[in-house]
Amino acid sequence: MAGRVLIEPVADAAALRTSVTEQEWRQAAEFASGRRRNEYLSWRAVVRRELGRDVKIFYDETGAPRVDTPDTYISVSHARDMIAVAIADCRCGIDIESIDRNFDRVADRYLSLRERLLCSDVEWPAMVWCAKEAMYKLYGRRGIALKDDLIVESYDSVRQIIGGRMAGADGCAIRIEKIEDYIVASII
Repeated sequence: MAGRVLIEPVADAAALRTSVTEQEWRQAAEFASGRRRNEYLSWRAVVRRELGRDVKIFYDETGAPRVDTPDTYISVSHARDMIAVAIADCRCGIDIESIDRNFDRVADRYLSLRERLLCSDVEWPAMVWCAKEAMYKLYGRRGIALKDDLIVESYDSVRQIIGGRMAGADGCAIRIEKIEDYIVASII
């Protein structure tokens, strides 16, 4: 297994009843938000469908989801009515965001002047946000500053690849996709 990215609509909790464990079902029932409940169960159902019903899903010390399958890593994200799951044989990262989210409101917190100048596409702020969120998940460290510690260095608009890195670490290639009204950034 090299890696794969799965993008799917969030399902209704009732439709997922047989796709998750009893413990997950009980945990989801405690969420006050029905939307959050559906997201939680949806991505777990996808992981179980892809890796097997008996796979154990847990959180590591940084709060990232993991599975007990040897040499298998996951990363998950959700936005409005969609979920994104990356499954790979190495550490991976994924983020999905709705294009209509107002990224300009928080751009000063994650987008350097050099990064702003890399691309003039109106969706560039969304692409950089998603790329940095995917990198955050890939590197798996708490206390990372999106603007200072996660750096976007290049953008290949033909291949839809952002080159990025964490300060002091090797670089990575972040694949950018536009799917309907969403931007998806994945590193696998």
